[in-house]
Amino acid sequence: MSLPAFGWIAIVCGAVLIGLPDRPRLHWLGVCSAMAVWGTLIATLAAQPRQLAIDAISNDAVFAVAIALVWSLGFSTGIASPATWGRRWLTLGGLTAVASSRDWLLLGLGWELVRRATSSARTAWAEISWWISLPFWLGAAAWLFCTGSWDFREMTVVLQGAYAPADGADAWGRPALVLPAGLCLMIFATLIPCLTPSWRSQAEPEPVVAVTARQLAALFLIERCCRELHWGLEASLTWLLMVAAGIAWLCAVWQTVQPSRLDRLWLGCSYWHLAVALTWLLMDVANHTAAAVSRAPHLAATLIRREMLHAILVLSGATAAVRLVARPGGPVRYLEELRGAGREQPLWAALFLIPLASLMGLPLFWGGWLRWLSLIEQYNAPQPGPNDTLMPHAGVLVVQVLGTLCWIVLAGAVLTVFRTLLWEHPTAERLWRWGWWPSCLAAVAAFLLLAGGLVPSLWLP
Repeated sequence: MSLPAFGWIAIVCGAVLIGLPDRPRLHWLGVCSAMAVWGTLIATLAAQPRQLAIDAISNDAVFAVAIALVWSLGFSTGIASPATWGRRWLTLGGLTAVASSRDWLLLGLGWELVRRATSSARTAWAEISWWISLPFWLGAAAWLFCTGSWDFREMTVVLQGAYAPADGADAWGRPALVLPAGLCLMIFATLIPCLTPSWRSQAEPEPVVAVTARQLAALFLIERCCRELHWGLEASLTWLLMVAAGIAWLCAVWQTVQPSRLDRLWLGCSYWHLAVALTWLLMDVANHTAAAVSRAPHLAATLIRREMLHAILVLSGATAAVRLVARPGGPVRYLEELRGAGREQPLWAALFLIPLASLMGLPLFWGGWLRWLSLIEQYNAPQPGPNDTLMPHAGVLVVQVLGTLCWIVLAGAVLTVFRTLLWEHPTAERLWRWGWWPSCLAAVAAFLLLAGGLVPSLWLP
């Protein structure tokens, strides 16, 4: 079956959300549908063995669940609400293509549909992305017309076999030179609107959700292309994206942590963040310390590189979380800025949503953070060769500790979003008025439930 079970859930949730234009009902329906999707995911994972659960997390079904959750929250807060019924159904069509896609060409078509549904004006980026994405879905349509098959991975095999040398010594053919150039152009076309002053000074800036959605889709498309074609470009593109994320994080730190905002930085941190931090620290240390202190020497460099990428991306989310709690008015004011003046700052939304989406299991950089956990677990009991020795590596441990500290701040950011979504509910409002101790307990309970669904290796036998 081409469409996974979770893809059907995503489509049903999207259809119900589209059919209810009333804002209050839409708000709570979005939250309830997101919780229902996660409840189904947790129940499915709990009924499966450990290895099957890890495999289920790594596939495209979780991408459909993440899309359903992100878009339901976007619809509920009014950030991603399309203006017309046509755009709403176009968005549903894009989500259907993405959810049913296990192929990178069909994913390009879904990405283009979502891009058209969320864009408010055709900017220079829209023109560039149109010509970049045009070969992807035209190629998919041509392949479907000629062969009648939806398995576009066969098309990549045919292309590689047609352009590879006869002796097979060099696997790099002509498509392997053309498509990466288009992907690099896609990266720069994604970053240019976020950095150029002319784009920021437009009378009608593009909604932040459009830029953020295209950034996520572009990154996932790049990773999927390289993984499906087995080009061996994952390491190079990962390093490139890691450098871009590091530069964006440094710019974010420079704009946020200023002398005039240091007082608000510390005052914005509440006690329940500390409770969540301690809870996550215990869980993370118990799960990863043994994997970090003992490695075969030939695996140390690879693990350090992966943990560096992990730390940089989570640091970007942590910086956005600092901005979230340091703004006057807290998270509510931040969400209002996303709908109003915050549209001029799409980079901030990307810095916050990319780590958050990766935390939810978005197949980004080899499958997201849950893929990282499964990779680290595979190194718990390495099989050394005749010349290998097991020894602790201080560098791996240091990077792992830094990643743990970043996870702490990111956990606080996730709970801040949940607290914002429940802020207007009368029961939640009374709960927050009781004091910070009940708030801490409720936040820790919500986070444990979330972590149990996201990281099944912590609780599955």
